[in-house]
Amino acid sequence: KHDAELHAEEDRKRRELIEARNAADTLVYTSEKALTDAGEKVPPPDKSAIEEKIAALKKIKDGEDTAAIRRGAEELSQAISKIGQLLYQQAAGSAQTSPGASAAKEDGEPIEGKYEEIQKEDDSSAGEPPKP
Repeated sequence: KHDAELHAEEDRKRRELIEARNAADTLVYTSEKALTDAGEKVPPPDKSAIEEKIAALKKIKDGEDTAAIRRGAEELSQAISKIGQLLYQQAAGSAQTSPGASAAKEDGEPIEGKYEEIQKEDDSSAGEPPKP
């Protein structure tokens, strides 16, 4: 029974390490993809800071220190979330200033668009199902 308890603790620690590594792998992948997708929208100082955190996490994720892996993942996660906020603000700002963002022209006239009039044959039966 004592051996089982001893091994259970080892198994728990091993499982935590594996879960931390898997989370770090996923975070590295999504962070690299986010940087690639954002492209030039990410300011160079922020981009290089994130790339440094990605490189640091890649180095420690294959080690045996679960706490260090989690710390590195947390630092990268915070850096990426700042970039997400920045990109969101940029997108919101450009949506407000883009032409055609308002529902009416500045002179008060409605915006012209294509439309199609649909005429009913008999308006007296409105709301009733069609008769066969």
